Amino acid sequence: MRRVAQFFRAVAAQRGLREDEVRWVQEHLSTGEEALFWQMSPIDQKHAVEVSRRAAALAKTQGLTSPRELRVLIRAGLLHDIGKIGGDVTLWQRVAIVLVQRLSPKLARALAERGKEDLVRGFARSSWGARWRRAFYTQSVHAERGAAMAKMWGVEEEVLQLIRWHHQPQRGGRLLQLLSQADG
Repeated sequence: MRRVAQFFRAVAAQRGLREDEVRWVQEHLSTGEEALFWQMSPIDQKHAVEVSRRAAALAKTQGLTSPRELRVLIRAGLLHDIGKIGGDVTLWQRVAIVLVQRLSPKLARALAERGKEDLVRGFARSSWGARWRRAFYTQSVHAERGAAMAKMWGVEEEVLQLIRWHHQPQRGGRLLQLLSQADG
């Protein structure tokens, strides 16, 4: 049921962010970080704002009182999916990726590997199949890709690590657990 609700939120998100959501982004990100944020699709932007706000609320309920840690967590929530550049993964590809990852993780990994090969050979946009394989590849590397992009813009190391490991909460401490929970 959670995934069905997530799908309908994604459809609605295509209209873009509300004014209060834009203000949230502007209040918490530097100009360079905003540039990274705005290159995501409207679906990913909306999701990032929701994750960021959810992470902040979770942090407060779990007794996180450090303003610095809260700031790091909020920024990581806003930037955690920047490795998915707008247009890399369509709404229907997202649906397919979630289903394939659930039903056949081995197939999802194989499609991602083929997507990587397509990119290396320059076939990533040449056919319908290559575009779908590229979407699987993008999904599989977006966390590492996002961390690399953030590093190029001078984002601090704590935020980079949260971006890099947001799908692997077992790798880190309290902030990573909170971000992962908010993203789930």
